[in-house]
Amino acid sequence: GNILLAGIVRRCSFRNTMEEDISNSFYVSSFKSMSNMAFRSRKTIVVLLIGLCTFASISSLGLLRNDQSPPPSSSTSEFNRNLRVYPWARHNLKLLGNPPNPSTETVSFWSIPKSGTSAVKTIYRCMNQTIANKAGLNPKLSDHVQDEERLTVFRPDKDGVGPAYMNVQTTTQEGILRAAKLGLVPSGLADIIFTGNPRFAIEHLYDRRHKGRILALFRHPVERLISKFYYVQEADWEKSYHPEYKQLSLLGYA
Repeated sequence: GNILLAGIVRRCSFRNTMEEDISNSFYVSSFKSMSNMAFRSRKTIVVLLIGLCTFASISSLGLLRNDQSPPPSSSTSEFNRNLRVYPWARHNLKLLGNPPNPSTETVSFWSIPKSGTSAVKTIYRCMNQTIANKAGLNPKLSDHVQDEERLTVFRPDKDGVGPAYMNVQTTTQEGILRAAKLGLVPSGLADIIFTGNPRFAIEHLYDRRHKGRILALFRHPVERLISKFYYVQEADWEKSYHPEYKQLSLLGYA
């Protein structure tokens, strides 16, 4: 079915079948046509789950005290004055009590290894969204990555369909600073920004006039390490590739 993230309400037209291994916790084997009733029920469940993940990510970053959820009767400004948050979060992020507005807000996703980031990327690609991450500076995808003076949106698919990418790199501090200089967030061109350094990204990409939101998915740390143990045995495209780990038991690795 379709998944709604970060207030995006555009529907995703799935092909009849899409197969992709993502992680031990997230495995998408086959998406097929569903009845409208099934779609609505799954969509509702997913929206609730994403909402919980969003609240968990904000709380874990120390942006919101556990005892400070917005009271229904208080105004947004009053609630904002009483919050204990980091200055970079107070100035550059929207409050949880404010309804999402995808037309004016750019969402960042905190990429935590082996915690479902690949699943989220797959969802956004499926919905043909514009993505900012390290893929934007991959010369194999497009010649536009060589343009250092302005932001560019490009689609790797020669037919002009599918997901789009920004010619930025948002997984390193150097790349984030370049994206900030080019005005990534003020441009409103990206639907989502993937980064492993959320604080640095929020401090430099957003400002008081262009506030955003941050999402994340979390996984038990032991499960993350177990997943990594098996992943690096097979992922020959990664710098962390260790085929010799196949000779180890999980206990030996630990």
